[in-house]
Amino acid sequence: MYFLKIKSLLVIICSFSLIACAQKSSDTKKPLIDFEIYATLQDSLIFEEVMTEFRLSGDTLSNLSSRIMSVAEFFAGTEYVASTLELEGEERLVVNLREMDCTTFVEYVLAMACCQFSGRMDIDDFYRNLALIRYRQGKPEGYLSRLHYFTEWLKVKEKQGSLILISDSIGNEAFNSEVHFMSTNPGFYRQLEANPEYVFPLQRIEGRIAGYSMKYLTKDIIKDKELHINNGDIIAFVTTIEGLDVSHTGFAMHHNDRLHLLHASTRSNKVELTPVPLHEYLAGLPRVSGILVGRVVDCKSLLSD
Repeated sequence: MYFLKIKSLLVIICSFSLIACAQKSSDTKKPLIDFEIYATLQDSLIFEEVMTEFRLSGDTLSNLSSRIMSVAEFFAGTEYVASTLELEGEERLVVNLREMDCTTFVEYVLAMACCQFSGRMDIDDFYRNLALIRYRQGKPEGYLSRLHYFTEWLKVKEKQGSLILISDSIGNEAFNSEVHFMSTNPGFYRQLEANPEYVFPLQRIEGRIAGYSMKYLTKDIIKDKELHINNGDIIAFVTTIEGLDVSHTGFAMHHNDRLHLLHASTRSNKVELTPVPLHEYLAGLPRVSGILVGRVVDCKSLLSD
């Protein structure tokens, strides 16, 4: 599998007419991509297929949540693979639409849905969107610029005004925001093991996260709160693992009038809808105590650094 830098990738793609390179008017200048991107030709083709399906639909999706679900459902059956972002060398924007874990699935779907919602559907728009979603300052500037803890990801998006934490209004339990799993287990992370100097600044990040005030829904009330959770809402599993905040994430999806989760699943190693309603699914997971729920409401804010 060859990984190509963005300039070479775009030259190859455009040369063989494998994606539609949109015309840019002289009075509409987009910011240059000033960071390194690793992706394959196949990733670009998958992106273009998603955008083509949207164009053929005739813009029938009227709101952001429906666009999110349309893109998310496109990836049903995609292979689950962990740690696709952990490449050798310096941090760079990794794009892998052929295989994904639960977090990258959420990131890719949101980045593409915002391409559709904004009408900016070039592949470089997708790259910029993804970087703004994944990184604290909107671009890869080292390993610690990535939003590793999902609660920080949620709170950053809430502060931007792009996301509402629904669980704060319908939750019944105070969330324990104290995290330290990464800094106390550096051997689980290639970059931390190779760069022990990262641990101290990571501890400072963890200290900021510990100051968050949040609520979550315990497993026993999820069934009663299903109608307050919309299709396309982001659901994160609150874990009982010491020092860790969230163990899994995906998108809420109502099926046969019950709340399920569309996610990159370790159960089947593919993107799928939970085979039973979410509250039943969670009943079999002893290390999950409940869920956080976030609703993306504004692409413009989501894509601000």
